[in-house]
Amino acid sequence: MLMPKRQNLQWLSLLPSRALRLRLSDNTTHSEDGRECQYDHCRRFGDDVVVERCLAGGRNRLCASSRPRLAALALAVVHAAPRMKDVDQYTNRQTITMPCKPAISSMSLGRAWEHALFDKLQEASLAGFKGIEIFYEDLAYLAATYSGGVKGDQRTTEPSQAGLRKAATEVSEWAKSLNLTIISLQPFMYAEGIRDRTQHAEKLDELKSWFELCGLLGTDTILLPTTFLPADQLDSDMAVITSDLREAATSASQHNIKIAFENLAWGTNINHWEVVYSIVKEIDLPNLGICLDTFNICGGIWADPASSDGKVENAGEILEASLRRMKETIDVKKIFFIQFIDAQPLDAPLVKGHPWHKDHQPARMSWSRNARCFAYEDGYLPVAKVAKTIFEDLSFEGWVSMELFHRELGGQDESIPRRFAERGFESWKKLDQEFTIGEKEIKRPGMSRLQSSFGGALDF
Repeated sequence: MLMPKRQNLQWLSLLPSRALRLRLSDNTTHSEDGRECQYDHCRRFGDDVVVERCLAGGRNRLCASSRPRLAALALAVVHAAPRMKDVDQYTNRQTITMPCKPAISSMSLGRAWEHALFDKLQEASLAGFKGIEIFYEDLAYLAATYSGGVKGDQRTTEPSQAGLRKAATEVSEWAKSLNLTIISLQPFMYAEGIRDRTQHAEKLDELKSWFELCGLLGTDTILLPTTFLPADQLDSDMAVITSDLREAATSASQHNIKIAFENLAWGTNINHWEVVYSIVKEIDLPNLGICLDTFNICGGIWADPASSDGKVENAGEILEASLRRMKETIDVKKIFFIQFIDAQPLDAPLVKGHPWHKDHQPARMSWSRNARCFAYEDGYLPVAKVAKTIFEDLSFEGWVSMELFHRELGGQDESIPRRFAERGFESWKKLDQEFTIGEKEIKRPGMSRLQSSFGGALDF
């Protein structure tokens, strides 16, 4: 019998006519007789045994188990129509590719000064996420470690641009090895309406440095939240704000970078999605769109952590009116991605005397940083109503990110990245169960033979 050989296999064009791709791990062991395939990521479905295509000993083979019944092409990625691809020509399973994929922010798996970025990416991948938002704090902290710029639990860093470039390159390689798509670099702060125009020019120069980082990371999107600097540092003139954002988006377009503008519930001049969208619509550039965040939508118009019941007056009516406007006015193509998250109710109003209260910091900001939770946990915001508008009324297709801030994320517990990744993916699964937006794989009865694109067939 021929001895097994180790193969370093890349993405293979297995079935060109159907555009199927399968990535095998570098340490996969194959036998040349085609009878066994000890595949690291092999998945079992009931009594079925996975069949994988491989190249063993330089020859085209189908690695197959001798078990009586076979399932085919597990872990295949189907590049096809936006909503569905029928692969029953090759297998007794049908992969239905639905319009949305799950992602999570790197910061939501632990703060940079306590939890290594690679560990967080690994846990995101193991939990089942397909995408990751890279929080700039993580990138900067990693870059600073190269030159010894971070000591102990130091939480502020000033990395060099060379260090940032090195970090971005390394993170890109990590993400690829873990089959994670980097969906954005975020957050780029204070881009619009700064009264001091010298500072504004400096922010634009900083933004340009992010374009290079995006290229190295392999992402095409920067998330830009609305400014929450003190009012005396900002110009409230919407013409100035619009001009600043147009300047940023125009500069980004020259580097094929998209800007996703997001309302923060505590933004100084802009805290509602309606204003964000009106500015984006007025500027009308293809690379400028919005990020809809369920926390910031509900937290800005429905919830009030400083009130006794955690809500604004007439909260239900206000939200319903806002969602009607969303349904009637938003061009879904302008939604670059979604952030789906909830928040916990407070035992007492977040006012002076509350442990999270800080002078000169908006209550909604303090609440956001301490008490977000994943949807379908112990939150109280009506995020499912927002999701219904986004996924059913607007038929959004794209990335859905679980962006969570929480007081526990800066803790030293080594289990934090794993626990929060698993909780985040459980939230995604429940969202998918409610709105059917994720990829499905179902068994198709009646298939008796697996046709090989190399000729021949395997009998089940």
